[in-house]
Amino acid sequence: MSSETITNNDSPLTKRQVLAPHIVVPLLAGLFSCLAVVNATRLDESIFRSVMGYGVWFLIGAALVVIFSTVSTDDLIRYSPLVGGLGLIVLYSSVLIGGLFYFGTRGTIGILPSLGIFAAPWELLMPVYLLWLVRFSPTRVSRGMIGWKPFAMFIGMAGIWWIPLIIIPTVSGFIYYFVLFLILCWFDSVERSKVLPASLVGLLVAGLSFYWMSSPGGYLSTMISHTEHDLFATSFGNGRLLGNAANNAYQIKFILPSLDSFTVFLSIVERIGLLGILLFLGLGLLTIAWGYYKLSNKDDAGGLVSQLFVSYFIFRSVLFLCAVTGMFPCLDLSAPLLNASGSDLVAAMFMLMVITHSRK
Repeated sequence: MSSETITNNDSPLTKRQVLAPHIVVPLLAGLFSCLAVVNATRLDESIFRSVMGYGVWFLIGAALVVIFSTVSTDDLIRYSPLVGGLGLIVLYSSVLIGGLFYFGTRGTIGILPSLGIFAAPWELLMPVYLLWLVRFSPTRVSRGMIGWKPFAMFIGMAGIWWIPLIIIPTVSGFIYYFVLFLILCWFDSVERSKVLPASLVGLLVAGLSFYWMSSPGGYLSTMISHTEHDLFATSFGNGRLLGNAANNAYQIKFILPSLDSFTVFLSIVERIGLLGILLFLGLGLLTIAWGYYKLSNKDDAGGLVSQLFVSYFIFRSVLFLCAVTGMFPCLDLSAPLLNASGSDLVAAMFMLMVITHSRK
């Protein structure tokens, strides 16, 4: 591979460092997607639907690999925000389409309430904001900071909207984040000192969270006990939970007492308590404020936000490991059409671009 280099924030960046992660991740993603398809068919999923869904996402990954392999390092860095913005549009479009497809065809929940759960305003506006920020804003962020500010807001909003709604998503796409972390540490020694402490924090948070939620009377055990109700997918489409396999160990049951989104929210408040909701709200707002504060400091741009990302990646990888080892059998390893394996792949590839290009 070419040894062509480019200076980014006074640090040489080789084409190998830029391209290798984007080649490794899609290939591994395709491998684990195939394994997930096998697992999904064992759970009475449609073989055609699973293969079609994964095939579409794998083609997207392959197309991105071709693009990354043929452009110069300079062009890759210059246009990565645009590619990432398009990736986000694909991600959120899949959320919207997934909501219409799942809820609209099953008849369990009307289309409008499902849009309220799947497509919150910040989800739809984020790609537009990102593209405006990096391509058209008169005060565009400098190279090396591209994407950090909107993603700081993204993670903060996820803490406000996504986590309280779902608490624990399914894990069909979590392996990408584990691989992403390993690749990040391997190719980016500059960031290694930052991501390792953050990873320990992520592991600690993951362990405590699972201990709380899987304990007798905890959130997960309470949800699993309600087998007479239907399910709903997560806000990012992270796995369609199977409604007919009531005795299957790999599923989480959620109660939907009403078609009204606000009533669903109140039901979740009742499950995890007002303190839990306030905790997630506080963490989300703190993340936004923290990210914006750090981004205003050019001496440490992106460093702290990258720690937040990696902590989140490690958290999700822990969920995956817990699921495959059988520690928490309530987690769903199946993978339907338009689920996390595709959207996570696109998002992970863009995040890896941002982190790689933010080296000092």
